Amino acid sequence: MRAETGNVDKIRDILFGTQMRDYETRFARLEETVSKETTEMRETSRRRFDQLSSTSSANSRHWNPA
Repeated sequence: MRAETGNVDKIRDILFGTQMRDYETRFARLEETVSKETTEMRETSRRRFDQLSSTSSANSRHWNPA
């Protein structure tokens, strides 16, 4: 049974090995791109939130002086 499975795996690798390696490379690149974009979006959101918070505090002090 194991010999048959090994043969099937060899045949599968011969027929589809190149395609599978190409897909693995593409998915790895896609994963890297998504991770990078997510990090950039997180940093942009944090920066914008900080700006909004700062502006809101300044406006609050302007309209409600102590």
